[in-house]
Amino acid sequence: MPNVSIRVRLIFLSVLLLAILALSSALLIRELARDSRSLAEEAMLVSVVKNANSASKHFGDLKYWVIDSAVTQLASSRQASEAAKAGLDSDLKAISAVDPAVVAAIGREVGAMTDLARQAGV
Repeated sequence: MPNVSIRVRLIFLSVLLLAILALSSALLIRELARDSRSLAEEAMLVSVVKNANSASKHFGDLKYWVIDSAVTQLASSRQASEAAKAGLDSDLKAISAVDPAVVAAIGREVGAMTDLARQAGV
């Protein structure tokens, strides 16, 4: 390159540096997009776990209030059990996107449990 002028050398170096910058920017953008997708998937999983935890709490409340309603025959216990059932149904609906068959089976089992508890109290 001794026969090439300094101006041409500087232009070549500038173009080379711009190409390196463009390539590194493209690689960083690709990595950011991949990380963004991973973060979105993790956020969805956190939401599912949160709803599952809430469903577990509502199921425990439902068991308590259904049994209390069957034993005491109080209207307040029946209302509390209906509120717990509504909360559980809401949580199960939110979880159903992950595995609808399992959620449907849980719904059937919860319905059978509440029916049996109410029959036991009669």
